Amino acid sequence: RRPTPPLSEHPLVKHYGLPIESLALTRAHRSVEGHHRSSAWRIVLEHVTREDHERVVGAMQRALELWQGYRDDVAKACGIERSARGEPQLIFANPARQSA
Repeated sequence: RRPTPPLSEHPLVKHYGLPIESLALTRAHRSVEGHHRSSAWRIVLEHVTREDHERVVGAMQRALELWQGYRDDVAKACGIERSARGEPQLIFANPARQSA
């Protein structure tokens, strides 16, 4: 099992500037996750026939594309998107913070 990277390396922190304090759910999930990820990969890798390999890999690539689109849409709903250089930037001010 590879080591779990620190929360400061979490994609939402690293690429979108999300404060680490906002990752309470991620922190809790890490504490109970165990070996789910490695078990899932083992199931896929050990039970896919040679004939189905290309189709399964294609489906996994499509799932990754959809997940990344979802992730980016969540960030955008939070007021964050990538600049032309790929860096996170706020796209609108938080009205709640302005009134505080």
